[in-house]
Amino acid sequence: MNGSYALEALDSERRWMKRSELVDCSLAVLVGWVLPLVLDRYIPPRVTAVALEDPSVQLPKRAELVPAPLLLLFAYVAPVGMLWWQQQQQQQRLRESFGNGFRSKGGTLLDLLTGVIEANGLTLLATVVLKLLIGKPRPYFAQVCGQYLDPVLRHECAGDPWQVREARKSFPSGHAALAFSGVMHWQCCIWYLGIPLPWFEALPSVTMVHLLLRLLPWTGATLVAASRVLDHHHDVVDVLGGAVLGCALSHLVTMNRFLRLEGRVPGHQSTASTVGARRTASASEMEAIQVSETTSIPDAVV
Repeated sequence: MNGSYALEALDSERRWMKRSELVDCSLAVLVGWVLPLVLDRYIPPRVTAVALEDPSVQLPKRAELVPAPLLLLFAYVAPVGMLWWQQQQQQQRLRESFGNGFRSKGGTLLDLLTGVIEANGLTLLATVVLKLLIGKPRPYFAQVCGQYLDPVLRHECAGDPWQVREARKSFPSGHAALAFSGVMHWQCCIWYLGIPLPWFEALPSVTMVHLLLRLLPWTGATLVAASRVLDHHHDVVDVLGGAVLGCALSHLVTMNRFLRLEGRVPGHQSTASTVGARRTASASEMEAIQVSETTSIPDAVV
């Protein structure tokens, strides 16, 4: 009877969490992707008078060194893939040590994807809003503007309206914000879940080697940000502002998500006290459950 009740409770919890994950992911896509695209497409940026003779806006426009598809791979696909792989490695170690009933706290693949979309989505939304409110000209603004139709007001340019509109969205850098947001989300997940980097175990105990490996994602984000200065789409202030914005918002959203996930199921705990409920898939395992309930598992393991 107890086994059947526990099994029903476990199935009910899984169904509830599945629906919650789908709702979270849908809202994250709506707020983090759809809304920023709509704002960027239909709301013009703030128009200010820009002196075309200013050297800071006279740089030539160059092709993007890091195109949008590559940025999406770095900011979305790479963090999800790394977290999923690392979580599977941790899950395998837990099963080898404690049995099939033990699982890590990282959640499903949908949970991992939702977390990345939430962190990057809020960063993207804030970036778009700031671009529209500030209206800072890009370093190549003079090239796409050409000349002012009214030399006195210096508001309307003779160049292509859409290119001029895009040239007024310099601060903050969206590439830098998303790149650092994705890396910060990955780093926060590693800290919270306590997932070691699997390849560390095969390396000699050299602190500098471990440090360099941990810095690789941050180096990638820095290179993405630097590329925006090299291709004249932003200046140093733009990319620094984007990097700070991405790190701050991603850290805030990610840690808030973990705190929310910890208490979203009434009575749910992520420590060893719930191991019994997870291991009652059949009545024949009741004896093993009683043993596991008396065993305390360090937080660093789970």
